[in-house]
Amino acid sequence: MKSKYAVIAVAAALSTATSAMAQCPVPTPSASASGWRVEAGDNGYVAESARYPDVTVRLDMHSPGRPEILFWRALPQYGGRVGVMRFFAGEPGTSYLVTLVDQVVVDLTTGREIGRGTYTEDCNPVEWTWHKNRVEVDDPGFGRQVFELP
Repeated sequence: MKSKYAVIAVAAALSTATSAMAQCPVPTPSASASGWRVEAGDNGYVAESARYPDVTVRLDMHSPGRPEILFWRALPQYGGRVGVMRFFAGEPGTSYLVTLVDQVVVDLTTGREIGRGTYTEDCNPVEWTWHKNRVEVDDPGFGRQVFELP
């Protein structure tokens, strides 16, 4: 009988721990995100901006819901050729038990995506290391990724 109660206690503890992990609030968009709009496309959501008419950023969600652009910046250290967008990519739900914010790196001269990965998972930052010619990310879902910069 004790083992039956122990299993129930462990299951209850895991349920409580999982619920506690899912308490991270969705971040508030910064002023830098203004000027970008989220559009529903044939293959999901994209971000577009009148200021960057040749750039369309794919916004992949990790759970049902609509993405929200949280941050945008053209990086001056790369001569304005590289842009970074962060967006709300999912909340606790069917696929993930935590709030996710993803980051996309864009080549502003070609309008193409350079790379993407998790920026925060359950409000815990993921390490992105910027170098002169590349950026490295230790993504919890995809492992270590290296993206070459223009």
